[in-house]
Amino acid sequence: MKFGLVFAAAAALALTGSAADAQGFSLTQFFATSNLEPLSGTPTMLNLGAQMDHRTFQQDVNNFDDFMLIDGTGKKRVMFNRHLMKQGSMALGSWVGVAQFDNHSITADLQAGWQAVKAKYSLTTGLAHVIVYKTLNTSQLVYDYAVQLGNSDMNCQEYLYTPATGAFQPGFRTGCWIGMSTANSRKTSAGSGTRAQ
Repeated sequence: MKFGLVFAAAAALALTGSAADAQGFSLTQFFATSNLEPLSGTPTMLNLGAQMDHRTFQQDVNNFDDFMLIDGTGKKRVMFNRHLMKQGSMALGSWVGVAQFDNHSITADLQAGWQAVKAKYSLTTGLAHVIVYKTLNTSQLVYDYAVQLGNSDMNCQEYLYTPATGAFQPGFRTGCWIGMSTANSRKTSAGSGTRAQ
């Protein structure tokens, strides 16, 4: 009996600890403080993105557990997890349309940006992914939120938010998920590219 109570209490504590860890994860802090150079091979990047590993739509970016970067040369896409373990990579022919940035320059909260986008556009559908990039024309970071279109789990609408100015802009209609099999020539506000031949 005592053993059963001790086991139940330990299990409850472990479950509570895991839940607290999950609730305590901040995507903004993860992006801003992680040393991504060992993954990217460059001190800067062109894209830094997040989504759910099991490809489900979310209302909280802090739930995301599957990450992607495009290195500062635009020649490599790397997928990784919360432990900064590489999950896969692929060579790109090029990635153009955006500027290099240092992930440590991300300071504005990504969830607050998502909430602002939802309020601005009266959105109720879920978020597939977010990509951070820096524009060539303004040299400002942009948070690119891909939002589910209707009931489709493959087609999304981009909504762009520039934290430094508080500006909003609709982006392209695009695919919802980031991955190794994603066609890199798809339309996206976060740049465009091709696979290496």
